[in-house]
Parts: sequence; C-alpha cells; structure tokens
Amino acid sequence: MKKTAKPKGKYSFNIIDVLLLLVIVLSVAAIVFLFFYEGGDAKIEESDNTYEIVYTVKQEQLPGILRGKINMGDAMFTLQGQKMLGRVIDFSYTNSEVKYFNPTDKVMSSSSVEDKIDLTVKVNTKATKVAENIFEVNGQLISVGQTFEVGFPYYTGTVVCTAVSVMGGVNE
Repeated sequence: MKKTAKPKGKYSFNIIDVLLLLVIVLSVAAIVFLFFYEGGDAKIEESDNTYEIVYTVKQEQLPGILRGKINMGDAMFTLQGQKMLGRVIDFSYTNSEVKYFNPTDKVMSSSSVEDKIDLTVKVNTKATKVAENIFEVNGQLISVGQTFEVGFPYYTGTVVCTAVSVMGGVNE
C-alpha cells in the first residue's frame, strides 16, 4: 500500500517558528526599553517629600577663557553616572578678586586677579527633601556648603553650593 502525505494546513507552527517569534518580541522590547526608559534615577517620583528647588553653585578662580561656556537652559549633570541635576536658569561671570590684609593700614583690601573669573550658576530642578535644608537630586545631596563635581555641555568642574531655595520658601 502506498501512503500518501497529508497536506499541511496553511498555518502550521513548529519549535523554530516559536523561537523566532520569541527573538523578535524580545528584540522589539529591548529597543523600546532603550529609547524610552530614562533610568530609575532620572525621574523623581512625586510625593509629599518632593519640592521644586532653585540652588546656586559657584566656582572661583577659573581661567578667563572659560567665559561663555555656560548657557541658559543647559543641563547640569553629575560627572559620575551622568545623572541630571537640573537646568541652568541664570548664570554670571565676574572678575576674580583676591582679598588680603594690609598690615600698614590694618584693613582688608582686595585686588582683581588678571585673566581669572568666578562663575555663579542658578539651577532649577525637583528634589527630595532628606532633612532640614538638605535635598537629594538623583543621588546627589544638595545643601549649602556641599562640594561636588558637575558637567555642562561645554564645561566640567568642581562647584560649591552657596544657596538653596524652595519655590515658595527659602532654605539658606
């Protein structure tokens, strides 16, 4: 007797088809994740402990050639981990001055330092309140006197926080 092969249906699946579909679905999920996921630290969850703050950072005695490297709207981020710390809402450059005591006149005096500038930057962001006058932005503590390394699109450096204001109140 001759056996005749049964005709297969139009849509038959085997293990290879299932594995291929699984690879395609996982690839699409990975691409969506990479394009739309901002990281667990990138967004601060809104809560009773979250505030909109403006804080001021300063760096002194910079080379004059760095004037103009900071712009309104620039992102300020941590150097370690590249985590966003906020956006620049104001900045200023002033000529650096050195203060000294004049023993003959017995007074404090100051003089301008040639080719050196002081940079002051105001940054706006949302932050979690950790303690009185201490906030956290993406793992970075923000408080008056705190020193940290930051980056901007065209400049990196070590800054000192000189003021922290809560929108609607002041914590200095």
